[in-house]
Amino acid sequence: LPAVFVGVDVFHAPRKFDPKEGKRKAGKESIAAIIVQILRSHNPAENSLVEIYCETESRAAGKEMELGPAMNRAVSNALKAFKVAPSSCYIFRDGVGDNSIEQVSQQEIPAVRQALSNPGQVVGAKTKAANVPLSYIVCQKRIATKF
Repeated sequence: LPAVFVGVDVFHAPRKFDPKEGKRKAGKESIAAIIVQILRSHNPAENSLVEIYCETESRAAGKEMELGPAMNRAVSNALKAFKVAPSSCYIFRDGVGDNSIEQVSQQEIPAVRQALSNPGQVVGAKTKAANVPLSYIVCQKRIATKF
């Protein structure tokens, strides 16, 4: 420890029927929330403070959410705000369909790795960081992928 936990979810407004065009159209903008929590110790007595950092990102209706840069910024800002150089990172990602898992992970994992490997921004951190272990967990309500 310390460990960084990152949670990401995207809300897409429901589509609305447009009587002029006779089809459903994208509604309002999509909103993504990126939550970063720091856990400094295994001992609950040493974790009396809950350290949470949050950023949101919005996109126009019908536009693809590309969260790599936003995740990089949120993790970098959280590490700087809490003055921590983590020894591990866990990302819990929701709001990703089966068809998009590979594309989204290929964009987001390198962005978070870059934020984790830049300890020069963190006061008191080493000048050169080791490769921080990272787990990328996709959470879904409906799983269509068969093994």
